[in-house]
Amino acid sequence: MKGRPLLAAIVSAAIGLSVGFAMIPDQNEQLAMLSRDGRAEAALDRAEELFEAGNREPALVLQAFVLNEQAGRYDRALAAFHAYFKERPNDIAAWRKAAAVFEGQGQTDFLNLSLESLVRLSRDQVAAE
Repeated sequence: MKGRPLLAAIVSAAIGLSVGFAMIPDQNEQLAMLSRDGRAEAALDRAEELFEAGNREPALVLQAFVLNEQAGRYDRALAAFHAYFKERPNDIAAWRKAAAVFEGQGQTDFLNLSLESLVRLSRDQVAAE
């Protein structure tokens, strides 16, 4: 009988720690929270740290692309763009976003590349159906 309250306390503590660790936001969530809270510069700095440390997770690279583009850092946005599409060349939603960004910047070479990729992927998708 004496051991049961101690065992219950240990189990409760273990469950509490597990839930606490599960609630820690991952890197992408941290960037989204910083951006949403109006701390775009901090989100951009964090994305750059992760990118320079070798993190090429597609969601992070896409966020780095968008954040850099919004901040007017087009050379870094292009670096993220190339890294992302190297890993995920068939991401239609990302190609659409890239096309919109490049159209807004007037970068016709990259806009044409984006549109060509969208046409190719759309054909492939229709052929697969």
